[in-house]
Amino acid sequence: MRNNSGPTPPEEVVYLDQIEILLPLGFRLLEAIEEHEPKEGKYLIALGFLRKAMRILLAITILVHQGLEEEAQILCRVLIETYINFDYFLKLARENFEGAFARIIDSMMLQKKKALESVNYRFGDRVISKAEWDRIEAEIKSRYSETDFRQLKKEGFSGISIETRALRTANIQLYNAAYRLYSKHVHGTDFDEHLQSVLLPDSVPRYGRSRILSLLGASFTCGLRIAYKCNDWLGGLITLPVDQEMQ
Repeated sequence: MRNNSGPTPPEEVVYLDQIEILLPLGFRLLEAIEEHEPKEGKYLIALGFLRKAMRILLAITILVHQGLEEEAQILCRVLIETYINFDYFLKLARENFEGAFARIIDSMMLQKKKALESVNYRFGDRVISKAEWDRIEAEIKSRYSETDFRQLKKEGFSGISIETRALRTANIQLYNAAYRLYSKHVHGTDFDEHLQSVLLPDSVPRYGRSRILSLLGASFTCGLRIAYKCNDWLGGLITLPVDQEMQ
């Protein structure tokens, strides 16, 4: 039940039920990955993407049940980007896994260095060695062309924008329909939906229903695809129900 608006409409119940079925499967797959020894690169990458996706999907359902749809849309934006990133990583990995793995690790290290720079290499009383991180960055830079390195720092492992990643993985419809729409909620100055109950009270119920359905549909789709593609990529660690969307 939604905390502030009475019984959950049937259309939403369908999506929520599907998500409640998917989440235990996703977490069971996580357990299977964690038990795998040795920890090969592909298992670590799968673990990172899948754990992030399942935790975000769980958080979205909690927010929806509490009537916090706009806040859930912010997390859905993250989930969509996580799925598109995973899909693009799989595309690169099929061509050259070692290269794709190196790019994702290198990009994470560069993001870490950028974060350290923002706090002047200090965490509380702890001072981090800037020289060591400069050495790490120089080593990473030596493996790429000047242009590729610049894009790696700017866009992450893909070196291209999220929109281009969506295009190259056939996810542009998801990107246009949900990612762009939900991006506006990330910014603190965009609070128009908080005013609709006052300014446009008659439109709120109808708009709210369609908004929640879109949110749940996008969230379920991304969580489902990450779980199934992850399991398939790892050779079927667990048995998942046959899903028509994944055929």
